[in-house]
Amino acid sequence: MRYRSKDSSDDETGVPLPRASTASNARWTGNSNDQRQGLAPPVVDIALTGQCQLRCNFCWGPEHEESQRVAVTQWKRLLDRLACDGLRRVVFTGGEPLLFRGLDELLRACRSLGVMTTLSSNGILLSRQAHLLRHTDHLGIPIDSSSVDHADEMRPRSARHGAWFKAIEAMRLAQEAGVALIIRTVVTQKNVAEVARIPFVLQSCGVDLQGPRVLYKLYQVTPSGPIATSIPKDEWAREWAVSGDTVEEVAQSIRRNFPELTVATQLYEHTDGRYFIIDPRGDSYGNSFDKSSEFSTAWFGNVFSDYDASLASYWRTRIS
Repeated sequence: MRYRSKDSSDDETGVPLPRASTASNARWTGNSNDQRQGLAPPVVDIALTGQCQLRCNFCWGPEHEESQRVAVTQWKRLLDRLACDGLRRVVFTGGEPLLFRGLDELLRACRSLGVMTTLSSNGILLSRQAHLLRHTDHLGIPIDSSSVDHADEMRPRSARHGAWFKAIEAMRLAQEAGVALIIRTVVTQKNVAEVARIPFVLQSCGVDLQGPRVLYKLYQVTPSGPIATSIPKDEWAREWAVSGDTVEEVAQSIRRNFPELTVATQLYEHTDGRYFIIDPRGDSYGNSFDKSSEFSTAWFGNVFSDYDASLASYWRTRIS
């Protein structure tokens, strides 16, 4: 069964998200010229920092050394401007967004603007910052192995920080707080054999996998971003890459075992031109995918110094 309520929304690839019942009920109507509505992408990913406790080789975020670069007040002004131009949802990501000082202010700002928020976190610090869930619509949490024994193979330093257990704890915290949950698994050669077992483990640990407020999303590992693209191509092909068909087969296996769970896949050829990502410096970019299965990065400009030009560059990429 697939459930989609009138309060659900789509992510960057058109996948129905779990129902969110907060910001969507107080949608900001704007106070600018109506001609600007639709100038901004409906969904924007903001990588607030590159810093993260983990060191995932397949990470498509900024360099891990990229620290907090932009003042909270600047981010708030940007959010206001984007909302004025048609923004509907922000994904706060990184790195690890819970390492960003001022995240609470940004979440509150989005709530006041009626902009929906997705917090994409590894969950390590969430128990200490659970108050953030009061201002969050969706929580995205990664888990890539069916046991703690293999967690470090996918996310180095996982054991050091107890990340596997913290991820499951974060899922339960979200559900206890009434926040819609997006469970994220990156499928690679290293974990493909055990991905179908992950939902069984989550269910046994008390994560509710039924109903409209949970989505399980499988990502085809993507050679995108400064970290992942630093891996030599032969090593990537030998140790990491999987086909889209393989990801779909795993998804079908999960759907058979959990018919009440909404399972979605993100294949990298379907992300061409869909993302508008802002890095810790304010530089904006997106992925580009061509028929030879090669990724490239489309740079749009800096949103703080060339706001209109950056958005125009994004839309030119979508049109072309």
